Amino acid sequence: MTDNTGDWEKELLKNIKEGRKVTKSSRDPKKRRWAFSEAPNYRVFETSPNQKLDKGKTYLISGTESQIILQASLIKALHDILGNRLGYTIDFETWFEDFSFEFKYNPITNKPRFIINEDDVLSFWGVDREERPSFEWIEPSQEENKKTDDDKQLNYIVIKFYKNRKQKNDFIFVTGTESEVRMQLLDLMKVTTTASNSKPGYGEYISNKGKPKVVLYFLEKIGDVEFGYRQIDAKITFRLNNLSEKWDDPDKQNLTLSDIEQLAVRIKNEFCTPTLYKFKKGKTTVSYRDKKHGMESYSYFYSKQNGVALYQKICNIAQIQYEPKFCKVTESEDVVNAYPTIPLNENVLGEQVKGERIRPVGDVYFEYAVLSLSSLSRNIILVSSNGSLFDSSQFDLNKYK
Repeated sequence: MTDNTGDWEKELLKNIKEGRKVTKSSRDPKKRRWAFSEAPNYRVFETSPNQKLDKGKTYLISGTESQIILQASLIKALHDILGNRLGYTIDFETWFEDFSFEFKYNPITNKPRFIINEDDVLSFWGVDREERPSFEWIEPSQEENKKTDDDKQLNYIVIKFYKNRKQKNDFIFVTGTESEVRMQLLDLMKVTTTASNSKPGYGEYISNKGKPKVVLYFLEKIGDVEFGYRQIDAKITFRLNNLSEKWDDPDKQNLTLSDIEQLAVRIKNEFCTPTLYKFKKGKTTVSYRDKKHGMESYSYFYSKQNGVALYQKICNIAQIQYEPKFCKVTESEDVVNAYPTIPLNENVLGEQVKGERIRPVGDVYFEYAVLSLSSLSRNIILVSSNGSLFDSSQFDLNKYK
């Protein structure tokens, strides 16, 4: 009997489909040459979960077809899961467009993320629309960023960041992964924003904490209080951003006793002369936000005019220009149910008592003003409704330490 075993094996190999034979990657880094008789029954593929993020780099996976499909699906799932967790699948340019508008507009729908009144003038990071941030690709360039060549060696990006897009000579380089760059940009925007006619100071935090704070108190007259309710009051604050209580800041003017005395006089002129100033509180929110000049305040007013009039006086005291674009008015569409004039009774300790009023309506009068310094344990009284006025000649710092 003739042994045809060898012929049988050859015929079997001829009948094996091409897909079942070993596939050597055309980009095999080891440039291996395969002997067909030694070829295992698996395939080798190069894969890239995301061509843009991987920048031309590939990873080898091998196995039978079913194993290849399983590995590829797991890699894809892992890529999507980590991308959502770590944020590296976020398109940087789309995110930056949203960031430049201080996240006030949805970059896809181009619609604001909150209700805007017709008379609202929006600012972005404290400046006008045409002065918001911008950036340029440096490494890789905008064109290279769309390629997936193996030539790209950097695993990070470098951008040129303009805090004010109109000031092309003022920029800094920011580098890192896209996630790291996004975090750095958010930190950079915690700095004081300036108009285009002045130079921005990178590194100076926008927080006004620690700067001299002026607090104005207003109170309803006791004779006007409705029976069973508390007096209506109001507190308005602002900071003196151009002055420093600590005489070691080279970029600020030192706060002096003379400054405090002049501040007290300005408050007295605005709120005590010839009679005590009053405004009507109500259910409309009027705010004024000009962080650059230390103005971040809001209160509830009977009307927009009441709020504007008060903030104009405060700007006079702070010696800054009142600008309508920093003033915002917010009203409820259902005032009656949102802030009922007569609240429902509440059950307290088993008895019915009057519920607390929300945004009550009534006149409040200037009561007193103080200056709060972070280095002192007590506030300095500037002026009060009884006529007292800060006097630098009588001031004893030891009483406030």
